Amino acid sequence: YSPERVGGILQVRAGQGSAGETARADWVFGSGNRCYTYVGDYDGKAVELRISYYRKAGRWDFTPGQRPKDGIDTPVGRSLSVDDAVACLNCHTTAAVVENGVPDPARSLPGVGCESCH
Repeated sequence: YSPERVGGILQVRAGQGSAGETARADWVFGSGNRCYTYVGDYDGKAVELRISYYRKAGRWDFTPGQRPKDGIDTPVGRSLSVDDAVACLNCHTTAAVVENGVPDPARSLPGVGCESCH
């Protein structure tokens, strides 16, 4: 697994030699104090990418819950159901926008602020 920047866009590549699969990192979750975890699109599905960036350690490593012993269903990470994606957005935003049961991160208020609870 390796992060790659292609045309200014972060991608995660899973592969060996010239064979492999990639997924674009569309969204990033985390405060930046500990870890950045990325969500992207793979084969038309939302996927929590297999590797995350750990700021204090200054390195990439497996995303929590996606260690080598943990099963994943795509080469680049764990597919997220619509319910999973909504749950991620609800916890990691101040105001999540969900329209017709589908999360809309672009219209949501990122970060966790006081308004999340109050």
